[in-house]
Parts: sequence; C-alpha cells; structure tokens
Amino acid sequence: MKLNLMKQFFLLAGFAFLLTSCDPDIIDPIGVADPTVSVSGIPSGEIAAGSTFTVTVTASPSTENTLKAVEFTANNTKIAFADINVDGTGTSANPILLFGDDKNGFTWVVDIVAQSDASTVEYAVIVSDDGNNEDSFEFDVTTGVTAPSISLSGDMDVELEPGTTFSFTASLGQGTYPLASIAVYAGDDLVTDLDRLAYGELSNKFDNNPYLLAESEKDGGDITLYLKVQETSESIAYRYVLTDEEGNSADATINVTTITNVDEIQGVLFNSAGPVGTGGLDLDTGESTGSSDAKAEIRDQGVDFNQPAETNWRQQISGVNGSVIKYLVPGTNGLSEDFTYDGVSSKATLATLFDAGVDFTETNASGTLTSNVVKEGDLFIVRNGDNDYLIIVKEVNIIPTFEQTDSNGDNYVLDIKS
Repeated sequence: MKLNLMKQFFLLAGFAFLLTSCDPDIIDPIGVADPTVSVSGIPSGEIAAGSTFTVTVTASPSTENTLKAVEFTANNTKIAFADINVDGTGTSANPILLFGDDKNGFTWVVDIVAQSDASTVEYAVIVSDDGNNEDSFEFDVTTGVTAPSISLSGDMDVELEPGTTFSFTASLGQGTYPLASIAVYAGDDLVTDLDRLAYGELSNKFDNNPYLLAESEKDGGDITLYLKVQETSESIAYRYVLTDEEGNSADATINVTTITNVDEIQGVLFNSAGPVGTGGLDLDTGESTGSSDAKAEIRDQGVDFNQPAETNWRQQISGVNGSVIKYLVPGTNGLSEDFTYDGVSSKATLATLFDAGVDFTETNASGTLTSNVVKEGDLFIVRNGDNDYLIIVKEVNIIPTFEQTDSNGDNYVLDIKS
C-alpha cells in the first residue's frame, strides 16, 4: 500500500512540474541566464612576439546571479597569472575571483604578455557567475619576430697597410629577444685567430668566435670593435653577424683592402759624360752610380760630340741592366686624364702603370731605346724584373761650361716611388 502511495506522489509532482514549466509568467530557475563579457582594443595587426598588449574587458552579471570569476586563456590553456596585469596591478591567480563591486560588473584595463614566437593564438576571456553560468569572448593575436640589428660606423670600404689593427663603432640593436653573440667572418670563414679580434678595448681579445655577450650587453648599445686586417695585399669582406638568443640574426660588412704603400726617395742622375762613377742611378736607393754599374736601373745618354760643348748634353735617358722605361702620358693608353705622380700611394697601383705606358721610339747609335729630350715634369715608369718604379722629373739642370769645376756636371733631379 505504501508503494502505491509513493508512486502516486511522484506522478503528481511530475505533473505539477510540467504545468509550472509551461507557464510564461514563471521566472527561470537559477543558472538559466548567462553573464556577458566583451573585449575591446584588440591589436589589429601583428605585434612583436613576447610583447605586452592591452585590452579593455567589460563584464556584466545576469539579473539572477552576481559575477564570480574571470579566466584568461590562450589556445584553451590558462595564461600564467604573472603574464596578466589588471588596471596596472599584477594578479596572483588565474582564474581571478571577484569581490565587492566587481561582482556586480566591471570594466578593466588588462595587460597580457603575448606568445613568445611568431604565431597566431586565440585568446579568450571567460566570465562565470555564482550560478556557474558563463560567457566568453574570443579574439586572435598575431605575433611576429623582430630580428636584431647591427650597423658599423664610418667608411665601409677601407684601405690599410697589411697587418694594421683599426677600430670602429658598432651599434647593436635588440629585436624581440635578448642579444647573444657576435661572430666575425673573413669572406665565408670564421676568423680563427682570436688575437686579431677585440671588443670594447684593444686588450679585451675575443675568447671565442662567436663572442658571447655579457648580460649587461644583451639589450644592445654602441661598442668599439677592433680588427687586425690580413697580412697579405688583397681585398677581404669582413662580416659581423649579431645573433639573439633565439637564433635570429643580422649582419654588417666592412670591406678591407690591404695595400703596401710605396717607398719614395729622391735621386740625382748625372750626365754620363761627367766624373767617373756617375751617369747611372740606383732607383732603390737614389744613389748615383756609374752608367754601367750593376746596381743601376737607368742611365744618362751622355753628350753628342758633334755639338758645341755648351750644348752637347743629349739630355736623354735609357734603361740599363734589363730595365724597360716607358712614358706615362695622362689620358693615353687607359691612363686617367687626372693622373698625377702624387696620386700614387700604393704598390698595387704602381704595378698597374706599366701597361699604360707609352713605348720609347728613339734609339741611340747602338740601337738602345732612349727617351726624347727629358723635360721638367716628365713622367716615366720603369720595370726591372718584378720591380716597378715611378719617376717624375723635378729639375733638369744644365750647367754652363764656365761654371763647372768638373766637366759635364749636368743632372736631373728625380722623385722616385717604388
């Protein structure tokens, strides 16, 4: 009998529930209405990976329940609370429990640290209430990586003596990630002689290549770099590669051409008909020699005995001991019209001049090629074996017979580069 009464009770209760649930005038039970949340100020474009973006979060409760908590997620994973600030204050939990006025609705300015790689992540703000109802607002944030930067001060094409150490300023810029190292390449190869590389000051040699930056240097700045250039005469591109902690890099190149500067001397070449031991010139030392001396590279052609003594100096020169002499005429044979003796400073440049020279066409009685009459300002290029000599005639001194203590003291004063 009790069992039948129980069945009747539950049937009546169920019928009463159906009647009340169909009545439009009856208020929904707790948990039916949801709170609302919206987000504004969402980044519209790509931002730097690992940077902080700011949004405004507005939440309102339903009419049935006050707000309880707010949760922040990225790709459905809770964001670390240390990466969230609310109205300028750090948080101690995620979800954040609400108290006081916030339970009745709020507008927060929220700072969030974005993902640390280049990607697009779906962020969500989820608001729940005391009836365990919730609403969420989803939005995407796209991040990109900014590479580090490096620039070198001054001329990026330099000419130096082989083995020279020089310095320059490098400006290092941090991108998305802290800086990690600087590597130095000569062409495509890492420089392995660490004594050639210094950082900050000359005594601070690289202890490795790449050179690992100190913690205080990882945010960039201006530094002084030192480089000892190659010992050989050639052109090499030195590339400085700055890398950050995630392997992103930037580079800058300085082109170094090593040149050996010319040696310069002055010599006096005397009339070969003059005193014994004159008439030739050693172009390596500027020393006057005999016209047939083995040390001489050039010689004077002496006098023409068919002319009066006052005017019989031929005033011509020729090569000796295998030397070949040519004229240098600006604007001829590919030589620049602006060419000057003073403009030649390197042995490499000097070595190119012989092919631009103009051959002698005069010959003496024995068939030796000789110059025309030598005049002040004449330019000559001399090649003897592997050696080249550039000559400019500074003076042509014709000594009148009555002024000469030794006969035929006429001479040329020559500046010589070798």
